[in-house]
Amino acid sequence: MTMPSAPCARGYRSAVRALAPILLGAALFAGSLSAAVPPGQGPSAGGSQSQFKVTLLGTAGGPSQMGFERVETGVLVQAGPETLLFDCGRGVPERLAQLGSLGVSKVFLTHLHSDHTQGLPILWMSGWQGRNQNNFTVYGPATGPNQPVGTIGMGTSIANAWATNTYIRENLVEKYPAGGIVYNAQEISQGVVYSANGVKVTAFLVDHDPVMPAFGYRVDYSGYSVTLSGDTRPTANLIQYAAGTDVLIHEVFNAAPGSAAPTAAYHTVPEQAAAIFQSVAPRMAVYYHIAPAVFDPTPRTRAAGYAGPLTVGTDLTAINIGQAVTVTTCPSPDTPAISAVDNAADGTPALSAGETIVVWGTGFTATGGNSLTFSQTDSSGKVTSVTAGESSGGYFWDASYTLIGTALGSSIGAGNWNVTAKNACGISSPAFAVTIH
Repeated sequence: MTMPSAPCARGYRSAVRALAPILLGAALFAGSLSAAVPPGQGPSAGGSQSQFKVTLLGTAGGPSQMGFERVETGVLVQAGPETLLFDCGRGVPERLAQLGSLGVSKVFLTHLHSDHTQGLPILWMSGWQGRNQNNFTVYGPATGPNQPVGTIGMGTSIANAWATNTYIRENLVEKYPAGGIVYNAQEISQGVVYSANGVKVTAFLVDHDPVMPAFGYRVDYSGYSVTLSGDTRPTANLIQYAAGTDVLIHEVFNAAPGSAAPTAAYHTVPEQAAAIFQSVAPRMAVYYHIAPAVFDPTPRTRAAGYAGPLTVGTDLTAINIGQAVTVTTCPSPDTPAISAVDNAADGTPALSAGETIVVWGTGFTATGGNSLTFSQTDSSGKVTSVTAGESSGGYFWDASYTLIGTALGSSIGAGNWNVTAKNACGISSPAFAVTIH
């Protein structure tokens, strides 16, 4: 979407200017703005944040076109202190960068098709500094009857391909941390493959023949769980391992039941997925790896008899798992950008402490759920960060794609500040520098 025309902008500024004294009074009555939302957790619909969050980074099935509306397969699981990535197709590192999670250090591969792996070298290299001394650890299948190279062989090839770059940046120029660029590949078999900080990851075999072995994964934490199918045709082993799961995330392929198409033969069509959902009965069933990406499997799933909770995943759909399972669908994967910050009273960039401001830009979520973070660093290096949002206790208006209005609470005093906008999808804008008098 584009910025409002000049007349629209002037009209809004006039309206806010008239309301400014009222809005300021409400903000001062409510007190100072709240502390920042916990890192990596965007707003969730219908409830408070949980410590168990799943984000669909990429939901396109198969090698995708080179667009960015839906990228290839990747799922981020944040459970307590653990941040885990499942598959890393094209575009997944860019999604992680949007969410500020590029430093993820643990990756679990369902299988070695390109649409699940070709983001690996980008994530390995681009997330180097974010990992600090943590190795880049990749869990995945070994070699098989039709699989001459396993996870270790793939990792060795990636590391060798960028050996010159690694050597120079680690030893000669940038002096990046040595541990963060270690590519630690581990080949797995069915069973528990990772356990730390109360988080357990279990791999189970699925049927993606001739791709063998191929895995699905279940993540358990604090009495809750999510299960990912990976790429598979229907298999009883998945139903067994998904028993009692809160959220089942399953692939889907748009082909007629019994289709002779070679690709359809090793995937799951909606009627088959409906039977799996009925058998497992999760608190929320979710589709991902949707092929082709423009296909909506809902009508066929309902017609096949599944009437339970169902979400058709889009990129950056967020699922919070706790006493309630809440789903926040991201309206657009665009990164927000701030273009101007004005004084609401006179429409000028002259800002003063305690006043109401208007933040102009693009990529804000038009239905709300945005937040603004004001941060500054003093001469000693101490960082002060204050976040304003719908629940911060002061005036905050964000029901627009292109503007956000907020009153500056007492925590935001005179000085130089960097302002960032985060939309409802959890994507933050680049910082915009302002001076408050």
